[in-house]
Amino acid sequence: MEGLAVSLEVHPLPLPSQHSLTELHWPEWREDDHRWLPAWRGDFAADGLHMATALAHDAASGRLAGAATVSCSEAQPETGVVGSVITDPSFRGRGIAEALTKAVTAHAFHRGCSAVLLGADKRPDCVYLACGFEYIQPGWDVPAGVMVATNQDADPLDSLYAAPGQELSLRAACWGDLAAVAALCAQPLSACPILDYSRGYASRAHGFAISRCVSTFPNLFEAVDGAGGLLMVAHGATAHRVVGFGSLTPGPAPLRAHRAVLEITAHDAHLAALDLLLEGLLAAVAAGSEEAADAAADHELCGVAVVEARVAEREQAKRAALSRHGFELRQTEPGAVHFGQGEAAEGGGGGWEAVEVWERSLAKCRPRL
Repeated sequence: MEGLAVSLEVHPLPLPSQHSLTELHWPEWREDDHRWLPAWRGDFAADGLHMATALAHDAASGRLAGAATVSCSEAQPETGVVGSVITDPSFRGRGIAEALTKAVTAHAFHRGCSAVLLGADKRPDCVYLACGFEYIQPGWDVPAGVMVATNQDADPLDSLYAAPGQELSLRAACWGDLAAVAALCAQPLSACPILDYSRGYASRAHGFAISRCVSTFPNLFEAVDGAGGLLMVAHGATAHRVVGFGSLTPGPAPLRAHRAVLEITAHDAHLAALDLLLEGLLAAVAAGSEEAADAAADHELCGVAVVEARVAEREQAKRAALSRHGFELRQTEPGAVHFGQGEAAEGGGGGWEAVEVWERSLAKCRPRL
């Protein structure tokens, strides 16, 4: 790092920094999952997302040699995610990525985060291992994985999630949930191992290899929102301790515009969030409700008459919640999902498993709780 100066800037970034970062990123990334141009402008700050970028400049020329960004919620942050770690090719081999990653991780810890996550290629010489990060899944049989660094001065993230007696609340998802949703998806969720069938999100508790991190929430949020759907989160003791999330996405018009796909998942310690999510999502399209009609009009759910959901055989909690809310089993798709090995032994073993398709007409009865 000799001859290089590291600084940290909170978003929105000043225009000179935005211009330098564009020149640094453009040769390698034409489009980033994290939407870096809006992020640098601070577009997500109004939606509860705190972002900061560490910059390494060459002292002699003033040229930007590398950068790294960390994101966490603005209010009561508990988890951070690191992304967009990049070094100019002409400056590589000087420890820049390590220094920048340490800088943004320390920033997240200083703000109160218990843990910081990132996604990286899986190899024994990964630079992030020198920054205090560890792979959350052992072994080298997959090309990429999620890593975690723990703040020794804060409560462990797992204990925060599993803390009993937390009052659950429901609200629409926002960009401030970016890190919290990534953290939930990195947990070993046994009761609801298929987090989102439509987007292919699954839990490591049943042998699935997970590699998404900073892109987890943006991909999910933009896929649902872009289709005119609704994404909601259930949170625990703090506003961004996300213990469950669910979505309702209308089918592609015009042939399936009357149908919507429901996705729900929840932390093992907070399965009551499944009912909370179902109540909120179904209320957005329930017939005969003026409030629901207004909520549906904000999306593209007004014409929905049938809601469908998919459940793997081992997802007993999800199946029970759907049944309580008036869903009925319509068909079974044999061998529709493949559970991995390794940790899978704790949740019914690996191999192919049937998926059930459950449906509910919106004219049906209210949930039986």
